[in-house]
Amino acid sequence: MNKHTPRPWRTIESTNTTMRTVVGPDFLGQGYIADVNGEANARLIAAAPELLQLVKDMREAFYVKGTRKALLAVMERSKSVMEKAEGREG
Repeated sequence: MNKHTPRPWRTIESTNTTMRTVVGPDFLGQGYIADVNGEANARLIAAAPELLQLVKDMREAFYVKGTRKALLAVMERSKSVMEKAEGREG
């Protein structure tokens, strides 16, 4: 299985004015992800690696660690990831 471009992903202006470009940390090397129609769509795609990691961490907190404290810590972190995906990060 191929690995995806390392995070963090972010959006930048595209040469096409109706699009946004999603890039990884090494944009000038191999960091191009996609040109996406619309800012909201681009933000959601840019947050994908962090959202995936969050789901993995939630599963581990619930199934492996099995503690309320572990799950609550991941849930608290989820707030900032969702804010990033929705364009509300501070």
